Amino acid sequence: YPANMREGLPMLQNYIIAAEISNQYQDRPNYSIKYVDGNQVMRGYLIAYEGVRDGEPIVYVEDLATDPVARMAGGRLIEGFIKNYQKHCISQGRFLPIFMQAREETTYAIIKKRFERFAEKLGIKFDVEELETRQRGNSTMHDLLVTPRTK
Repeated sequence: YPANMREGLPMLQNYIIAAEISNQYQDRPNYSIKYVDGNQVMRGYLIAYEGVRDGEPIVYVEDLATDPVARMAGGRLIEGFIKNYQKHCISQGRFLPIFMQAREETTYAIIKKRFERFAEKLGIKFDVEELETRQRGNSTMHDLLVTPRTK
C-alpha cells in the first residue's frame, strides 16, 4: 500500500468513531461498514455519509481502505456499501448521486463491475462519470460521480 496513503491506527479509529457520532448527531443514515476476516480481525473499512454538493443532496464515499492481505475485502466493502445505499436510498425512492475517489491501482478497477452487478439486482442503472483524474504520490486518483436512474 502506498506509504503516502497510510493512516495511523489511532487516528483511523478516531476517524471512524467521529463519523458514527456525526451521523447520529445529524440524524443521517449510516453507510459506513467494515470488513472483518474469519478471525474477527478488521481488514478494511469504508466511510460514507450523506452531504450536500452544489446545493443538492449526495452520498460521499469518504474513504475506502483494505489490508493488502485481504484480497476480497475491497469488493465486499463496495457490495456492503451498495446494500446500505439500497436500504437508505433506493428502497425509499431517493436516487441520490454518489461521489467517490478511486485509486486506479485498486478500487477503480472494481467499481464499475460491482455497480453493474447490483444494478441488475436492484432493477436500476448506475451511470459512472469520471469528473477528474490526478496524481497523488505514485497513485492515479479518479473522482467519480455515480448516478442511479431507473432503467
